[in-house]
Amino acid sequence: MEKSASQQEIKQAYYKLELRLHPDKNPGDEEAMEKFQQWQKVIGILGDEEKQADLAGDVVQNLCKFFRAMYKKVTEADIEEFEANYRGSNSEKKDLIELYKKLFCSMLCSDTKLDSHRFKDILDEAIVVVWNLRLLKTIILTRLLSEITLGVSGQQGGGLKELKSNHFQQGS
Repeated sequence: MEKSASQQEIKQAYYKLELRLHPDKNPGDEEAMEKFQQWQKVIGILGDEEKQADLAGDVVQNLCKFFRAMYKKVTEADIEEFEANYRGSNSEKKDLIELYKKLFCSMLCSDTKLDSHRFKDILDEAIVVVWNLRLLKTIILTRLLSEITLGVSGQQGGGLKELKSNHFQQGS
């Protein structure tokens, strides 16, 4: 059947196939009977949008069941275990070397052998900056949480409201 077939041509092709598979045309042929029954189910689904939606939902549910059966649920403990095993491992070293090769070896206007010390300095500097930003973020969050919990004036309760009003009064 051509991709450009009309709706009428498609219906005729369905009808011909149905006649060819019909049990009256194939008496005693169990395989033909089974194919005919499957064909009837297919036709029933193709002709009914609600059945198509149900089938799509079943497919999604079956895929979910399949993948849940194949893979166990990942817990926070699993992630922590992976991190502990990965840190300092040969896999981590290999991944870092691959990343280095992808990033720096393909940079324009650089020679890996001549510029590796510069790259190391850049990375060391970036690590320090990221570390300092994380430290600063932790300090700020800790201060905000203590002010919210205790209140800006050191009194129990009302901290968030006071913090907001002080924040806006200071023009911050």
